[in-house]
Amino acid sequence: MFHRNVTTAGVLALVVSSALSLNSAHAASVSATASITDISGSLLSFSNHQYLSDASTPFQNGFDASSVLQNYSFNTTAQNGDTSFASIDNSFAPLPQTSAGAAHNGKGAATVLWTFDWIATGAGTALLNLEYLYSATIANYSAGEKAMASSLITVGLDGTQNQQESLHYFNNGDGNTSGFANLLLNFNVNTGDKGTFTVSTASNAFAEMSPVPVPAAVWLLGSAVAGMMGFSRRKA
Repeated sequence: MFHRNVTTAGVLALVVSSALSLNSAHAASVSATASITDISGSLLSFSNHQYLSDASTPFQNGFDASSVLQNYSFNTTAQNGDTSFASIDNSFAPLPQTSAGAAHNGKGAATVLWTFDWIATGAGTALLNLEYLYSATIANYSAGEKAMASSLITVGLDGTQNQQESLHYFNNGDGNTSGFANLLLNFNVNTGDKGTFTVSTASNAFAEMSPVPVPAAVWLLGSAVAGMMGFSRRKA
Protein backbone atom coordinates (compact mmCIF):
# COMPACT_ATOMS: atom_id res chain seq x y z
CA MET A 1 0.00 0.00 0.00
CA PHE A 2 2.92 2.29 0.67
CA HIS A 3 5.57 1.81 -1.98
CA ARG A 4 8.58 3.50 -3.46
CA ASN A 5 10.76 2.50 -6.36
CA VAL A 6 13.36 0.11 -4.92
CA THR A 7 15.96 1.31 -7.42
CA THR A 8 16.18 4.54 -5.43
CA ALA A 9 16.72 2.77 -2.12
CA GLY A 10 20.39 2.03 -2.70
CA VAL A 11 21.07 5.75 -2.87
CA LEU A 12 20.68 5.98 0.90
CA ALA A 13 23.49 3.52 1.48
CA LEU A 14 25.75 5.58 -0.79
CA VAL A 15 24.95 8.87 0.95
CA VAL A 16 26.61 7.77 4.16
CA SER A 17 29.71 6.48 2.40
CA SER A 18 30.17 9.76 0.54
CA ALA A 19 29.72 11.69 3.78
CA LEU A 20 32.65 9.77 5.28
CA SER A 21 35.02 10.00 2.33
CA LEU A 22 37.14 12.83 3.76
CA ASN A 23 40.22 11.98 5.82
CA SER A 24 39.15 8.40 6.53
CA ALA A 25 41.85 6.47 4.67
CA HIS A 26 43.81 5.61 7.83
CA ALA A 27 41.03 5.11 10.38
CA ALA A 28 37.84 3.14 10.70
CA SER A 29 34.96 4.40 8.54
CA VAL A 30 31.53 3.18 9.60
CA SER A 31 28.11 3.49 7.95
CA ALA A 32 24.61 2.12 8.51
CA THR A 33 21.25 2.40 6.76
CA ALA A 34 17.81 1.14 7.74
CA SER A 35 15.07 2.03 5.28
CA ILE A 36 11.46 0.95 4.82
CA THR A 37 10.87 0.48 1.08
CA ASP A 38 7.36 -1.00 1.00
CA ILE A 39 4.47 -1.96 3.28
CA SER A 40 1.50 -3.91 2.00
CA GLY A 41 -1.33 -5.80 3.65
CA SER A 42 -4.25 -8.07 2.96
CA LEU A 43 -7.65 -7.65 4.69
CA LEU A 44 -6.31 -4.42 6.21
CA SER A 45 -6.62 -0.68 5.74
CA PHE A 46 -4.28 1.83 7.42
CA SER A 47 -4.72 5.30 8.93
CA ASN A 48 -3.55 7.77 11.61
CA HIS A 49 0.22 7.83 11.13
CA GLN A 50 2.31 9.04 14.07
CA TYR A 51 6.09 9.43 14.28
CA LEU A 52 8.67 9.69 17.04
CA SER A 53 11.89 10.82 15.35
CA ASP A 54 15.34 11.17 16.91
CA ALA A 55 18.61 11.93 15.08
CA SER A 56 21.84 12.86 16.84
CA THR A 57 25.60 13.33 16.64
CA PRO A 58 27.90 14.74 19.34
CA PHE A 59 27.39 18.16 17.74
CA GLN A 60 23.74 18.26 16.59
CA ASN A 61 20.44 16.62 17.42
CA GLY A 62 16.80 16.71 16.39
CA PHE A 63 13.73 15.24 18.08
CA ASP A 64 10.08 15.36 17.10
CA ALA A 65 6.79 13.65 17.92
CA SER A 66 3.96 14.39 15.46
CA SER A 67 1.84 13.12 12.60
CA VAL A 68 4.41 14.44 10.11
CA LEU A 69 7.68 12.61 9.46
CA GLN A 70 10.54 15.06 10.00
CA ASN A 71 13.67 15.48 7.88
CA TYR A 72 17.09 15.72 9.57
CA SER A 73 20.59 15.68 8.09
CA PHE A 74 23.54 16.28 10.43
CA ASN A 75 27.07 15.96 9.07
CA THR A 76 30.13 17.38 10.83
CA THR A 77 33.79 16.80 9.97
CA ALA A 78 36.51 18.30 12.17
CA GLN A 79 39.94 19.30 10.88
CA ASN A 80 41.47 16.14 12.33
CA GLY A 81 39.02 14.00 10.35
CA ASP A 82 36.57 13.15 13.15
CA THR A 83 33.25 12.71 11.34
CA SER A 84 29.73 12.17 12.66
CA PHE A 85 26.65 11.75 10.47
CA ALA A 86 22.96 11.15 11.18
CA SER A 87 19.98 11.41 8.85
CA ILE A 88 16.22 10.88 8.79
CA ASP A 89 14.83 11.25 5.27
CA ASN A 90 11.13 11.99 4.72
CA SER A 91 11.34 12.02 0.92
CA PHE A 92 9.23 8.87 0.73
CA ALA A 93 6.81 9.59 3.59
CA PRO A 94 5.06 7.86 5.15
CA LEU A 95 7.96 5.39 4.77
CA PRO A 96 10.86 6.34 7.09
CA GLN A 97 14.52 6.17 6.05
CA THR A 98 17.42 6.41 8.52
CA SER A 99 21.20 6.57 8.04
CA ALA A 100 24.21 7.07 10.30
CA GLY A 101 27.97 7.25 9.86
CA ALA A 102 31.23 7.82 11.68
CA ALA A 103 34.97 8.08 11.00
CA HIS A 104 38.02 8.53 13.22
CA ASN A 105 36.37 9.43 16.56
CA GLY A 106 32.73 9.97 15.66
CA LYS A 107 29.25 8.59 16.18
CA GLY A 108 25.76 9.00 14.75
CA ALA A 109 22.32 7.61 15.49
CA ALA A 110 18.96 7.95 13.76
CA THR A 111 15.70 6.32 14.88
CA VAL A 112 12.07 6.57 13.79
CA LEU A 113 9.24 4.94 15.73
CA TRP A 114 6.25 4.85 13.37
CA THR A 115 2.77 3.83 14.55
CA PHE A 116 -0.39 3.56 12.46
CA ASP A 117 -3.85 2.14 13.04
CA TRP A 118 -5.39 -0.73 11.11
CA ILE A 119 -8.93 -1.95 10.59
CA ALA A 120 -9.90 -5.33 9.15
CA THR A 121 -11.78 -5.11 5.86
CA GLY A 122 -12.82 -8.77 5.94
CA ALA A 123 -12.64 -11.99 7.95
CA GLY A 124 -9.78 -14.48 7.73
CA THR A 125 -5.99 -14.36 8.04
CA ALA A 126 -4.65 -10.83 7.69
CA LEU A 127 -1.09 -10.24 6.45
CA LEU A 128 1.29 -7.34 6.91
CA ASN A 129 4.32 -7.46 4.61
CA LEU A 130 7.13 -4.99 5.35
CA GLU A 131 10.00 -4.72 2.86
CA TYR A 132 13.18 -2.96 3.98
CA LEU A 133 16.71 -2.07 2.93
CA TYR A 134 19.56 -2.70 5.35
CA SER A 135 23.26 -1.90 5.24
CA ALA A 136 26.03 -2.08 7.87
CA THR A 137 29.64 -1.43 6.89
CA ILE A 138 33.02 -1.03 8.56
CA ALA A 139 36.08 -0.19 6.45
CA ASN A 140 39.75 0.64 7.18
CA TYR A 141 39.56 -0.97 10.60
CA SER A 142 42.87 -1.29 12.45
CA ALA A 143 43.81 -3.34 15.50
CA GLY A 144 43.06 -1.52 18.72
CA GLU A 145 40.30 0.63 17.25
CA LYS A 146 36.65 0.30 18.16
CA ALA A 147 33.87 0.40 15.57
CA MET A 148 30.24 -0.64 15.26
CA ALA A 149 27.54 -0.33 12.60
CA SER A 150 23.98 -1.58 13.02
CA SER A 151 20.76 -1.57 11.01
CA LEU A 152 17.63 -2.51 12.95
CA ILE A 153 14.05 -2.98 11.73
CA THR A 154 11.14 -4.21 13.85
CA VAL A 155 7.41 -4.47 13.31
CA GLY A 156 4.93 -5.23 16.07
CA LEU A 157 1.19 -5.73 16.37
CA ASP A 158 -0.62 -4.12 19.31
CA GLY A 159 2.41 -3.85 21.55
CA THR A 160 4.15 -7.21 21.98
CA GLN A 161 1.33 -9.50 20.87
CA ASN A 162 3.08 -10.33 17.61
CA GLN A 163 6.48 -8.97 16.59
CA GLN A 164 9.25 -9.56 14.05
CA GLU A 165 12.76 -8.14 14.27
CA SER A 166 15.78 -7.98 11.99
CA LEU A 167 19.21 -6.79 13.16
CA HIS A 168 22.21 -6.50 10.85
CA TYR A 169 25.51 -5.31 12.30
CA PHE A 170 29.29 -5.35 12.21
CA ASN A 171 31.51 -4.89 15.23
CA ASN A 172 35.29 -4.29 15.39
CA GLY A 173 36.30 -5.57 11.96
CA ASP A 174 36.05 -4.78 8.26
CA GLY A 175 32.93 -6.10 6.58
CA ASN A 176 29.64 -5.30 4.91
CA THR A 177 26.16 -6.72 4.95
CA SER A 178 23.42 -5.17 2.82
CA GLY A 179 20.34 -6.00 0.82
CA PHE A 180 16.55 -6.14 0.80
CA ALA A 181 14.48 -8.36 3.07
CA ASN A 182 10.93 -8.76 4.41
CA LEU A 183 9.24 -9.01 7.77
CA LEU A 184 5.81 -10.68 7.84
CA LEU A 185 2.99 -10.67 10.38
CA ASN A 186 0.01 -13.03 10.06
CA PHE A 187 -2.99 -12.91 12.38
CA ASN A 188 -6.67 -13.81 12.36
CA VAL A 189 -9.27 -11.04 12.08
CA ASN A 190 -12.97 -10.46 11.82
CA THR A 191 -14.46 -7.65 9.77
CA GLY A 192 -14.19 -4.39 11.68
CA ASP A 193 -11.43 -5.49 14.06
CA LYS A 194 -9.03 -2.67 14.92
CA GLY A 195 -5.50 -2.30 16.24
CA THR A 196 -2.15 -0.58 15.89
CA PHE A 197 1.12 -1.48 14.20
CA THR A 198 4.45 -0.16 15.47
CA VAL A 199 7.45 -0.06 13.14
CA SER A 200 10.91 0.93 14.34
CA THR A 201 13.72 1.90 11.98
CA ALA A 202 17.15 2.55 13.47
CA SER A 203 20.70 3.16 12.21
CA ASN A 204 23.72 3.46 14.50
CA ALA A 205 27.41 4.06 13.80
CA PHE A 206 30.37 4.43 16.14
CA ALA A 207 34.13 4.74 15.59
CA GLU A 208 36.98 5.33 18.02
CA MET A 209 40.63 5.50 17.01
CA SER A 210 43.22 3.76 19.13
CA PRO A 211 45.66 6.09 20.93
CA VAL A 212 48.83 6.70 18.94
CA PRO A 213 51.65 5.02 20.91
CA VAL A 214 54.73 7.08 21.58
CA PRO A 215 57.84 5.10 20.48
CA ALA A 216 60.09 3.99 23.32
CA ALA A 217 63.00 5.83 21.68
CA VAL A 218 61.19 9.11 22.27
CA TRP A 219 61.03 8.48 26.01
CA LEU A 220 64.73 7.50 26.03
CA LEU A 221 65.60 10.64 24.12
CA GLY A 222 63.59 12.73 26.58
CA SER A 223 65.41 11.12 29.53
CA ALA A 224 68.77 11.72 27.89
CA VAL A 225 67.98 15.36 27.23
CA ALA A 226 66.82 15.86 30.81
CA GLY A 227 69.98 14.18 32.10
CA MET A 228 72.20 16.33 29.93
CA MET A 229 70.42 19.47 31.11
CA GLY A 230 70.96 18.43 34.73
CA PHE A 231 74.59 17.65 34.08
CA SER A 232 75.19 21.02 32.40
CA ARG A 233 73.61 22.80 35.36
CA ARG A 234 75.90 20.96 37.82
CA LYS A 235 78.95 21.92 35.76
CA ALA A 236 77.86 25.52 35.80
